[in-house]
Amino acid sequence: GVQTCALPILLICMVFPNGQNLRPVLPEQKDFFTAWVSMIYAADTNTNVLPSMHVVGCMGAAFAAWDIGREKPAWRRWRIPALALEALISISTVFVKQHSVLDIIAGVLVGVLVGWPIYRKGSPLR
Repeated sequence: GVQTCALPILLICMVFPNGQNLRPVLPEQKDFFTAWVSMIYAADTNTNVLPSMHVVGCMGAAFAAWDIGREKPAWRRWRIPALALEALISISTVFVKQHSVLDIIAGVLVGVLVGWPIYRKGSPLR
């Protein structure tokens, strides 16, 4: 499921390594939020950004949440919150300068192209 959605991104990044320098220089005196962004930058490099692995992974999780609601009606209430969380995570990567809008769009396209065949009703891949 979700791991299968990420596989095409890993293959794309192996064949076409890419990166971009969107990150600003952070001030030396760090307040709480600057320190937080510094930790994000240290943990997640600005390489292999197109398409966004964050977006594809979130879409895989959202597809899975939608799928489980099909079989377990009690879980249906989590469908919309899962989509909202996926959108917020994707947008946040642009705000902290991990990805550009183009990375997000490419991630959505790959997520749909990979996730829909896996999670569509009656798919033998599920």
